[in-house]
Amino acid sequence: TKARRDPMTPKKSKSKNIVRTCFSKEQSRIFATRCIEGISVSGYGSYYLAALIHFENRLTFEEICALRYESVQKLVHYRKCYVLNVTKQAVKHGERHSHENIANPAKIRGIPLSSPLEGVLNKYIKAVKATGKYHEDNPLIRNPKNMSRVANPSDLKKWINKTFRDLADQCNQGVPIKDKMTASELLTNTAKQHLYDSGLDDEELRYVLGLKPQETYAKFYCDFGNEAERNKIKAFLDKNANIY
Repeated sequence: TKARRDPMTPKKSKSKNIVRTCFSKEQSRIFATRCIEGISVSGYGSYYLAALIHFENRLTFEEICALRYESVQKLVHYRKCYVLNVTKQAVKHGERHSHENIANPAKIRGIPLSSPLEGVLNKYIKAVKATGKYHEDNPLIRNPKNMSRVANPSDLKKWINKTFRDLADQCNQGVPIKDKMTASELLTNTAKQHLYDSGLDDEELRYVLGLKPQETYAKFYCDFGNEAERNKIKAFLDKNANIY
């Protein structure tokens, strides 16, 4: 029987000419800096925040678009550790999207934030509160064209592809047309690579990525509901957040 590929292992390209399938450290630094500078409470400001969250935590675009202000929580016993509680995802119905509960238990998780991202998020939320438009149940990421509608994952990816096309073009230099990657694809690969480089063990990685655990003891990720374990994951993410 043919062995199944570990879903955590990226597929190998058939081309031997690919120079890079993710952003370099310098490109990652440029990307993070542009995101932080672009974050605001109006227009496409929240899209920059969404891109930064994907860049660090590798949440899917559907999960990011369904985040709410109340999704950002501080741990009880580790007051310097914040987590993003992922419980919903954006689901398309016709021309619109709605936020629906995630059915897969492995994808329901509380992902610790690195100190830099926690600082950015809290500053953004503080700015929203100053406008008088803050409510815990409101979406964290808004539709820039119609603030009364929820963000569209497809539109978010298109915006990333357009806004950061220059970085994608740098990565695609000398790459055959069939192997060229969009900015959102490169961003996803970079986010995953950063998690691999953080020092997290396999089960911790699977938890953050929302993948089904392999070890029996972690079948329902009961260990990661422990605040001490989440604080430990934050420490690893902090080590890898030196690009801010």
